[in-house]
Amino acid sequence: MQTFQIICCVLVGMLSLTGARREKPDNPSPDADHYDDGTHNEEYDHEVFLGGEKAAKEFEVLTEEESKRRLTVILKKVDTNNDTFIDKEELTNWVVGSLKKIDNYNAEERLKVQDRNGDGKLTWEEYNLHVFGYMPAKGHDTKSEYGKDVKRAERTFNVADKNQDGFLDSEEYLSFNNPRAVKEMEPIVIEQLLDNMDWNHDGAVALDEFLGDYFNVPGTNQAPAWVAEESELFRTQLDKNGDGYLRGSELFDWVRPDYAATAQFEADHLIKQADANKDRMLTEEEVLNKYRIFAGSRATHFGRHIRDKTFVHEEL
Repeated sequence: MQTFQIICCVLVGMLSLTGARREKPDNPSPDADHYDDGTHNEEYDHEVFLGGEKAAKEFEVLTEEESKRRLTVILKKVDTNNDTFIDKEELTNWVVGSLKKIDNYNAEERLKVQDRNGDGKLTWEEYNLHVFGYMPAKGHDTKSEYGKDVKRAERTFNVADKNQDGFLDSEEYLSFNNPRAVKEMEPIVIEQLLDNMDWNHDGAVALDEFLGDYFNVPGTNQAPAWVAEESELFRTQLDKNGDGYLRGSELFDWVRPDYAATAQFEADHLIKQADANKDRMLTEEEVLNKYRIFAGSRATHFGRHIRDKTFVHEEL
């Protein structure tokens, strides 16, 4: 998932913004993956509820009976207070867990690919050989865009390497792979945002820097509609102290994945779809009656997946 990269996802990835002209911002809503050109993406529900593309695919080849049996096992885990009802909080917590596990699994898979000697750890040399094709020499150019990319990656690698042993284990690699999701990586995330967006080097991001350069609507002197929307977002939500700038934790909060918001959107959606008696809770019967919303089966196949990251829940 845009994983959340889900979602990332959720996800508001602006670390690579350089101030170039752009037609629209990269600020997706928490349910951005839920619709494809206005069409509801049912596969999104399957992957987020089940914990990834692989688990969703497994359900696609099951009979209806087996799909429902496995759903029953999952529902007992979602119902944490064992009252036979699944409320919004329980469903939200389950989806948050799924999103984080998907991100973790994605990092583990990337580590396997980049770990050239298969020892379960990543060296700075292995990373460079995989990403850039060679190991940059000491004293390499750091002023070109390529050089800046290498410098940023090396700085992030060193911060993620908590014990400073020159290797990233699986836990440290998670911080390196998705620093915006890890609180301990906040300083390096802020540093990189300022490096990319703080044009006047005053240690903060003003509204014009936040918006970047943009084209007016062709044939007019008017800014595109998103400029007003993003300006409102800046003033009313992101600039928490109202001083006209984003700085420090305001920057990190802007790009940090909001798993809870994404999960709340999904919980509301699933409850709305399956809650037959409209009591804002789900019973096992209600879920199984609408099982295709949650999992699908051999009878339901869909053509598009929301991301290439997967996770399978244990012991189904």
